[in-house]
Amino acid sequence: MDTTNTEQIETKQTTPETPATQQTEQASVRPEYPGDKGEYKVVLDRNDLVETKKVATFSYGQRVRIAALSTPKYEEMLDHIIQVAGWARTTRMGGKDFAFIELTDGSGSATLQVVVDSSMPNFTQVSKANVGTSFKIKGKLIRSPAKGQLVELQVCHPESHAVQIIGDCPGDSYPLAKKKHTVEYLRDIAHLRPRTKLISAVTRIRNNLAYATHRFFQERGFLYIHTPCITASDCEGAGEMF
Repeated sequence: MDTTNTEQIETKQTTPETPATQQTEQASVRPEYPGDKGEYKVVLDRNDLVETKKVATFSYGQRVRIAALSTPKYEEMLDHIIQVAGWARTTRMGGKDFAFIELTDGSGSATLQVVVDSSMPNFTQVSKANVGTSFKIKGKLIRSPAKGQLVELQVCHPESHAVQIIGDCPGDSYPLAKKKHTVEYLRDIAHLRPRTKLISAVTRIRNNLAYATHRFFQERGFLYIHTPCITASDCEGAGEMF
C-alpha cells in the first residue's frame, strides 16, 4: 500500500478551507456608525383659513353654482352660455319686454339677476311666475350695467337660451313673502325656512365650523368614529316584553 497517497488524503480532510475562515472573520467585525442628520423636529403646519377654501364651480347636471359667480372665476365665464338652477326670491316685470328674476340656489348668500326677454317662447308663463318658483335657466353671462351686482344672466336668444319652470309656486298660499319673518313664524314652516337669509346663513356657518374642526383633526392623524351608546333607558316598557 502506498503511504504517500494516504497522507495526502488525510491532509485534505483535516485542513480547514481558507475562504470560510475569511468570511467568519469579516462577520465578526462591526461596521462603523456613519453618522446621522440629527433628531427630526416635528413642526405642525398651520391650516389655511376656512374663508380660503375652494368654492365649487359646478354642481350636478353641469350647472354653475351661483356662489361661484361671486369669485374671480366669473371672469372666465363672461360672454359664455351657462346653465343655472334655483328658485326665485323675487320676480318683477320691466315693462312689457322684460321679466326680472332674482335667482338663488342656496350655495351662498348672493343671488343672480336673470333678465328674460319677451322673445322667449314661454315669456308669458315666466312673467306670471311667483316668488318661490323653481327655474332651470340657460343664458349668456354678461357684466351687469346696473349697480349692485357684478354680473347678470341674459336670456334673449330662443335658439340657444332657455327658461324652464321646474316647479310652479302658488302666490296666494306660499308662506314666505318678500317681507322679513320672525323666528317664531319660521318654526311653523321648518321645511321652507332654509330658503330664508337668516337660516341659510346659520346653516353655512355651522357647515364651516364642522369643516374646520374635521380638517384640523384629520390633518393630525385622528380618526372620526361613532362610539356605541350604552344606555339603561327602558322606553315604553320594551325591556319587559321578553
